[in-house]
Amino acid sequence: MPTNIMVMGQTVVVREPMSLEEFFALDVELIELVDGQPVLLSAATGPHQHAVLRLARILDDNRPADHRVLPSPIDWVLWSGDRPTVRQPDLAVVAVEEAREKRLTRPPLLAVEVLSVSSVERDLVAKRRDYARAGCEHYWIVNLAVPEVVVLAMHEGAYVEVGRLIGGKTGTISAPFKVIFDPSILLV
Repeated sequence: MPTNIMVMGQTVVVREPMSLEEFFALDVELIELVDGQPVLLSAATGPHQHAVLRLARILDDNRPADHRVLPSPIDWVLWSGDRPTVRQPDLAVVAVEEAREKRLTRPPLLAVEVLSVSSVERDLVAKRRDYARAGCEHYWIVNLAVPEVVVLAMHEGAYVEVGRLIGGKTGTISAPFKVIFDPSILLV
């Protein structure tokens, strides 16, 4: 069924479900593909982008030497059965070889999402499910309202909470690599 979406001020008609080729031909940044259905994303706010930038610096200073930190927008191609899904984690820590590619096709070492008003359900439920199905071993969810970082790790095919950093206290996250910080520094 055709759907109209706005891309850079132009109305584009797309059919659903879309193939990967049709999706990538749109050449837009603020869109994901979920089970073949295009999903428009809201542009990130200043506080969100500031948190992503600060956390990217922390991760980059502590990452394994053979990995790189990539901020969104970076397309990560996952599959749900026979329909493609393309997600854009706020931050992804990936092997150097994967960082050189146009889009991610293997699970990152770590995926990070910073919650926004428009992304709570998507980040806490849909992306959590999709990232686990895709085999991403480590997933962090940053909640700036607290502020906190919820640290999730894969256990028997699902994420379990293995740690939590709360703003106002410096804490340590040990896996997938060691970082020490206070989530309050992520605030504007």
